[in-house]
Order: sequence, then C-alpha cells, then structure tokens
Amino acid sequence: MPLIRRAGSATVIALEDGVGTFFRPRQEVFPKASAADWARADALDPGAVTPDGQWLLRFRCFAICLDSGETVLVDAGIGPAGSPAAAWAPVPGRLPEELAAAAIDREAVSAVVLTHLHTDHIGWAVVGDGEAARPYFPNARYVLQRAEVAALESPTLAERLLDPLRATDQLHLVDGTTRLGPGVLAVHTPGHTPGHQCVLVGRATRPSPSPVTCSCTRCNSRTPASRTRTRPIRTRPASHGSACSASWPGWAGRSPPPT
Repeated sequence: MPLIRRAGSATVIALEDGVGTFFRPRQEVFPKASAADWARADALDPGAVTPDGQWLLRFRCFAICLDSGETVLVDAGIGPAGSPAAAWAPVPGRLPEELAAAAIDREAVSAVVLTHLHTDHIGWAVVGDGEAARPYFPNARYVLQRAEVAALESPTLAERLLDPLRATDQLHLVDGTTRLGPGVLAVHTPGHTPGHQCVLVGRATRPSPSPVTCSCTRCNSRTPASRTRTRPIRTRPASHGSACSASWPGWAGRSPPPT
C-alpha cells in the first residue's frame, strides 16, 4: 500500500523504486555515530534497519500531485538495468510500475526535481545510451541547483545525464529557493552535496501538527548535512505543510529530532 500524505493543496505519494541493503556496514559509513545515535535513528525510522543490523535502503521518489493538475516528481530513483547506480543498487527499479499504480502518466509530469546527483537519485531521469539517450519524462523541466552542476566531477555522468537534458532544453538550473508550483518550493540545503535541495510542500489552511520528513539524515542528526536538511522543517511557519527530500532511507513519517 503506497504511503500518501496530504499537504495543503497537494497529495504526496511515496513511490518505491527498489529495496536493498547497503554494500557496507553502516558503522563503517558513519564511524563517528555512537551507539546512542544509532538507537535514536532506529527509533525514528525502524524500517531502515534489518533484524541483523544491516542498513536497509528504500529507494524512493515522491510524486507531488497538485489540485491544479500539475505533477512534480522528486528524484528519479535507481533506474533501469544498466543505469549509473547498477554497480551497487538493486536495479532494475520499478518506478514505471509505481507510477502506473498511482495512475500517473510520465508524460503528464511537469517537473522533476533532482535533489542531488548521486546515482541512486537520477536513474530514470534519462534512459538509453549514446544517441538513443532521452529524458524519460518528455514534458518535464528537470530542476537542479546550479551549485550541484558546478560541483559535478564526473564527465561521464555529465554526458549521460546533463547533455541529453540540454539537448531537449529540459535542464532548468536554479539558485536557492525556487517556486515549483502552487505551494511547492525547492530549497537549497547544502551539506550532503554542495547543491543538495529539498522540497517544501503546501500551505495548509490550519497549522500542521507534525511535518513529514524524508531525508538522508539517517545516522547522525548533529552533522552539518543533517542540520541543513532539517532546518526548513524546524523553522517553517506553522501554516506550512509537509517537507520531503527523496533521499535514502526514505519516509520516516515523523518530525526530525531537535538538534
């Protein structure tokens, strides 16, 4: 059953492109995290750890379906077989099936927000190789922070992802907070990467008692990366609704802990 949240004039649907354990123990990835940090993290998001303590990743994208008829997709998952994430992620992903189950036509997606350029977030953005490469969402603008593109150090990824988007005039670079649609904002939250961004969704008609957070701040809420991504939640006006960043481990469904 899909995870769905209502925020202002939008319905946010979590779409699971794949599930798998990380290829390294989480204690190696985050050596400064203490046992207390892990206990706190596991209590916040128990679905992100296996019974034997492995880091379980749910590779999610988020469809923001606005009452106005627009659909904004946050991130593009791990992608098909042969995608840039194939070396470590459980490809092929199932985003096309997830979209179909949610009755979302990929041609109706008006914007794709790539939170950052790690390979598990861009998989379905462009499909095919070489001259056959094409944007999977043909009518969407692909929104990236300019700082993220400037920091990209992989010519291969630039050629595979950015060049096809430029060729179809679908690459849309922004600087800082940017309006994506009614009640939907992209917010620059650097830390995980220089151009990482989150998406704020909805101006509720009444205060939201508990914002939904979806962020890759899984391990240690005291890191600078975590603080930048939870700041929009902690400081948002009460009239704002939910927030999502489609980074692993996924949708915790609770407010972030205080820092």
